[in-house]
Amino acid sequence: MKQSQFTECQIISALKEYEQGVKVADIARKLGVSEKTFYRWKSKYGGMDIKELKRIKELEKENSELKKMYAEMALVNNALKALAPDDKREAISYLISSHKISQRKACKLLDLPKSTYLYKKKPKQDDRYIDLLNDLVQKHVSIGFWQCYYRIRRTGYIINHKKLYRIYTEMKLNLRRKSKKRLPARVKRELFQPAAMNEVWSIDFMSDSLWNGRKIRLLNVIDDYNREILWIETDTSLLTHRVIRTLEALKESRGLPKMIRVDNGPEFISGKLSL
Repeated sequence: MKQSQFTECQIISALKEYEQGVKVADIARKLGVSEKTFYRWKSKYGGMDIKELKRIKELEKENSELKKMYAEMALVNNALKALAPDDKREAISYLISSHKISQRKACKLLDLPKSTYLYKKKPKQDDRYIDLLNDLVQKHVSIGFWQCYYRIRRTGYIINHKKLYRIYTEMKLNLRRKSKKRLPARVKRELFQPAAMNEVWSIDFMSDSLWNGRKIRLLNVIDDYNREILWIETDTSLLTHRVIRTLEALKESRGLPKMIRVDNGPEFISGKLSL
């Protein structure tokens, strides 16, 4: 907005001349403005004197400062209301001790109920339950929460499951615990060396992929005496019943051996496979 070359005091002086009987055309010619501009001054500043104008300016300045102060206080107030209850308690205690503000007013300022401010925390008595959980976890590595809960209840401790679960999670027992897998000890024995054909067979699987990336599996049956390949069964999937069918076909053609060597694959440990 373009600033006028005349001060507000000059404008009011020109309006006073008009009130004293000087014509508008003469005042406009004297000031070098149009009559339209003069009438705009008259609609804005008509009936004012210099003291009233100064007072209006002071009020506008005070109003601007109050708006700025209110915006800053509102920002601080919103930030204080976002604090946690414990932080609000500390802030209220500081206001009461340092600024002599009443307890009711300080609680209202920080939007905290007086009952919450006066609440005294009770110390948690979780030590005995922590010891019980530690004992159970050490004895039973894979034990879960509900098994711990029922075992503790059966020992005579009356505890709410939500409280016990809080302790359980604080101890980070809800996270999966990695334990070393212990395989049973086996007696190492030398492999039996067959002395003739059809004494020992070995059965195992192999895998390969076609030109288009599709996986295939191969079932190999080998005579351990002369390393003769007795059968190769090929398909995209070979289940237990395919192993049984292969052995039945070999049984009809050359009979079954005295011993068959296999690994612990899922196709061989199935209950359907009985030799």
